[in-house]
Amino acid sequence: MVSKEAELLGATILAPAFDVLESGRMAVVADPTGAAIGLWQAKDHLGAEVYAEEGPMTWFELMTSDPTRATEFYTSLFGYGTQVQETPTGPYTVLTHKGENAGGIMKPPFETPAVWTPYVHVADAEATLKAATGAGAEPMMPVTEAQSIGHFSWVKDPQGAVIAFIQPAPREGSA
Repeated sequence: MVSKEAELLGATILAPAFDVLESGRMAVVADPTGAAIGLWQAKDHLGAEVYAEEGPMTWFELMTSDPTRATEFYTSLFGYGTQVQETPTGPYTVLTHKGENAGGIMKPPFETPAVWTPYVHVADAEATLKAATGAGAEPMMPVTEAQSIGHFSWVKDPQGAVIAFIQPAPREGSA
């Protein structure tokens, strides 16, 4: 399993590879910057099968104090390509896979341990923030617009878990 390769690249194994019934095999590692990530080897369950439509996870973003080291690790382990974009808060590295954007890596604008945050694709970011706070979530940032990316926000659920959501900007050529 790829967890051994991850370890050779500087990761720490948090949970050695184990079977999940007949669904697949998984392991959990902390990358060299300390961010935990689960690794999945499919058997009967392939994993995420839906993308770029309302409801599923649509983006994953790593905030780490050492984006360069994290980028080296993920490109070496998974063969990702990269595109670096300059933003008002500093460089943002987009990881690419088979010509598609797969996730992002950045230095956080605030003090935080290295952490991956999943983004859920939503139809209406403002309505989602209202529904989340109505269900007991604590807003971490107001709905924010990133030009050509969309409207997004972060919330902390009542148990303290952080999740983000995004209302993607319309793609060029779509109505």
